[in-house]
Amino acid sequence: FEYLSMKKLVISTRLDEVKIIDKEFIFYGDTHEEVVSHIKKILGDEKLGNDSIQIGYNTAIENYTWSKIAEKFIKIVK
Repeated sequence: FEYLSMKKLVISTRLDEVKIIDKEFIFYGDTHEEVVSHIKKILGDEKLGNDSIQIGYNTAIENYTWSKIAEKFIKIVK
């Protein structure tokens, strides 16, 4: 979430925990070839990078700040 809140692109391996939060803004690379391919794609398409950054940032701010997580926790506990 730190990368998203700092408006950074995310390339990750396919972890179930990461897939849960993904709304089409995370790039998955399980091999170095996939990572390199995503980097080239992002560098070659500024709109793709900027759109992914904005979607990731919005998702993090709307759902995963400490206050948002605390609100969800309190609702569950009540």
